[in-house]
Amino acid sequence: MPVKPRILYLWVVALTALLSYGIGSLILSHPFDNRENIAVPDTNAATVKTLPAAYFFDGKDEKKTLADFKGHVVLVNLWATWCPPCVAELPSLDKLQAKLDKKGFRVVAVSMDRKGTMNDIKAFLEKHGADHLAPYWDKDRQILGSWDYEGIPVSFLLDAEGNLRETLAGPYVWDKPEMVEKIEKLLK
Repeated sequence: MPVKPRILYLWVVALTALLSYGIGSLILSHPFDNRENIAVPDTNAATVKTLPAAYFFDGKDEKKTLADFKGHVVLVNLWATWCPPCVAELPSLDKLQAKLDKKGFRVVAVSMDRKGTMNDIKAFLEKHGADHLAPYWDKDRQILGSWDYEGIPVSFLLDAEGNLRETLAGPYVWDKPEMVEKIEKLLK
């Protein structure tokens, strides 16, 4: 007995809707969307490494390296204006910087954008209320060519001597009490 085209169409629509609902539920259950369930990284790494030498530019278009931050605990965050998870974590990075600024901590949020200018990056940070984050940019692609990471956002937590303590792939809620406590341990 042949199936009528209208009934077949309705079945296809129903199955598509069901599949879309399932995929949507899976995406929404991702830890980034359920911010309370984000794991706090372990900063008690047994092996201590450093990041390869690379320069990037600050808001005055001057070259900077990680050596310029020696003596500070540093969270280097690689992000881009076109990356929704990167943009979503900017407010918590800003709050973290504001909270720990006077304790010798620095968030070095380096834009990995290929196009634009430093003024574009400054305007973007300002637009998103990142008042405590200094603008940095990998405009010469130095970091891209020398650091080992899969994609952005990615962050590198460095102790005051410049040793890499943790690589944190993906977005985080940086101003959670557990995260602040972990970073404060490195500040002591």
